[in-house]
Amino acid sequence: VAKTGTWSLPALRRNAPLREDITVSATIGSRGGRLEIPAAGFTLDVPAGAVAAPTEFRVTALAGDLLAYEFGPEGAIFPVPLQATQDLK
Repeated sequence: VAKTGTWSLPALRRNAPLREDITVSATIGSRGGRLEIPAAGFTLDVPAGAVAAPTEFRVTALAGDLLAYEFGPEGAIFPVPLQATQDLK
């Protein structure tokens, strides 16, 4: 179910700012997979069935002290929800 609208949340800040953007990517198929950015404490789990064919996933942790990310593939709709996890330690 797609949801639309704007959310306004207080900004989460890192204790130690990232000095530069960190980008990870992987081709993930129908069996699922995972992307991790350990330096940012971020994990994206793509469960089995989220994509029907090999798909290039990309996550960029943006430099600075805000918890901010960019994700790809842009505009994709997944039949199974993906799970993003952020370590807040």
